[in-house]
Amino acid sequence: PHNFKLYHKMMMQRFTLPKDLSSCKFALPPTLTQRRERTQRRVRVHQSSERGPASSLHARRETEEEALRRRLAESEKVEERVKIISTPAELEAHLEQAGERLVILEVQGEEVCDTGLVEEVEAQWKGDAKALEAQKLAMCERIKSTFQRTARECSHTDFLEIEVPDGPEGKELMAELGISVLPTIQYYKHGKMLWEQAGSVGMEQELGEGLLFVGNEGMHGVRTQDYVAELTGLDDHWKFVTDGANENILKVVMVGTTCKPAIKAFPALMALARSFAQSEKKITEFARLLVEDRNEVQPELKELRILEVPTFLFYRGGKETGRLVSSNRGDLIGTILQQLSDAGISPPPPPRNATAGAAQRREARTARP
Repeated sequence: PHNFKLYHKMMMQRFTLPKDLSSCKFALPPTLTQRRERTQRRVRVHQSSERGPASSLHARRETEEEALRRRLAESEKVEERVKIISTPAELEAHLEQAGERLVILEVQGEEVCDTGLVEEVEAQWKGDAKALEAQKLAMCERIKSTFQRTARECSHTDFLEIEVPDGPEGKELMAELGISVLPTIQYYKHGKMLWEQAGSVGMEQELGEGLLFVGNEGMHGVRTQDYVAELTGLDDHWKFVTDGANENILKVVMVGTTCKPAIKAFPALMALARSFAQSEKKITEFARLLVEDRNEVQPELKELRILEVPTFLFYRGGKETGRLVSSNRGDLIGTILQQLSDAGISPPPPPRNATAGAAQRREARTARP
């Protein structure tokens, strides 16, 4: 600056507190009571948005007696839906009786909860080790709760549970079951294991994904066959592509195996199929072709020129218009919308419940203090 003294005086006035601090207004941190009240307001807003637009922030809460009756009913439902077994022989007997039904087996330890990572996380200090172990056990408790909630909701699947004891007996049981990590969830059909999840990391989410992909069943009785056709071979595939071929209908075929990338991508395909099913005019059809996961190249993969799974094939008028080799859900949604745009087809508007949910979330954010 040209006038250094003036500049220095201005800066000192800017950063020097007045002698009389009573004229200053300081933003004091909220008290514990204020933080609790703020949290309670946010919880009430969140609960109101979950109940729907017709409910209010002052809706009646359930009494302790009602909550107790609800928990007892849920516990009875879990006992009815989840069968406790203790030996591989009991597992084999149940698989023989299951027939066409999917069987999900949860194997947990009494005091063990492994992450399933290549190298387990190790704490540097004893206090940290105790906290880390408590976090792991809490994660397994959440997985157990998710497993029980899923069993209550999904009536077309059988749920089994084995608790592995500590010591040599437990190690022998794990060896007979062919597992090395606790917890582990296995999916069986026709007496054959289709898929296995090992380790607590990501297991809560993967449980729902595996049930949807392998068991063809989602929460609240949603069935995948109602939205995504199941193809059993090349004949089924070409029949799906050519039947009712129309330039104004986009047909999407997912080709995959029971591998983790395909299982991760399938919920997005299912969500899109359900969304487009609500359209007044039929503009899309969805299907999936599952092939066995073997070392040799399968004939379906060879004829369709599939090098990686999952691969999504797009058809209009019986002709292939594109393909996507990715398990990224965003890529899948974007590619389908691009395919529709290239054909001059307008996607359906968002479902009413989705629009209402978005409005409720905006109102909840506005109501936050």
